[in-house]
Amino acid sequence: MFQQNYKEFKDIVYWYLHFFDKIVFAKVVVNEEDKKEELTEAFLIRINTKWQKLCESTIYYSIIESPTKFKKELNLSNSVFLDKKECEMLIKRENRGRFLSTSNYDKLLSATTKYLVNENNPFLKISVENGNILNELNDVRNYIVHESEIAKEKYFKILDKYNIPHETFPGKFLILPNIAPGGGCFFAYYLFKILEIYDSMFSKF
Repeated sequence: MFQQNYKEFKDIVYWYLHFFDKIVFAKVVVNEEDKKEELTEAFLIRINTKWQKLCESTIYYSIIESPTKFKKELNLSNSVFLDKKECEMLIKRENRGRFLSTSNYDKLLSATTKYLVNENNPFLKISVENGNILNELNDVRNYIVHESEIAKEKYFKILDKYNIPHETFPGKFLILPNIAPGGGCFFAYYLFKILEIYDSMFSKF
């Protein structure tokens, strides 16, 4: 199940990367830079949502494969049958109607260490460095969506980290050429990074 979900996610990522290349380098289809930036922001929001859903599914299927700690945490009988839908419902009930939050690295670790023993928790294989990259991706997404003062403050910290002026809006930040670590743009950098991170979670696991 892990591999099937990941394959679907990977196909989506490469579809967006291919579409992104066509949009950014287009001279006729989309000529205006501001429209390219708007589209890139929309792409990032979509990918971030798909990433969170992939993380949710991975947590549920990890619980199903190793349910002991989850059942103990929720005071469930060992005989209780668990599937993806049941896990989602039980977690929502325990969290007073709130769904599982996978929006950033800290929340991922908090949720998974609560419900999974360490040896069956693939999210513990995410390094702190890669966790910070996931947080960056989420912070850029939050500023695009919310434009709140808190979101702006976190976004500005990302710009400061890479020595980019504060006047740079997210769409522009994502398509700036040859500025991301290793070269290239940040949109491609973040997408390839999340694929690398998920691969690392299941290497020799």
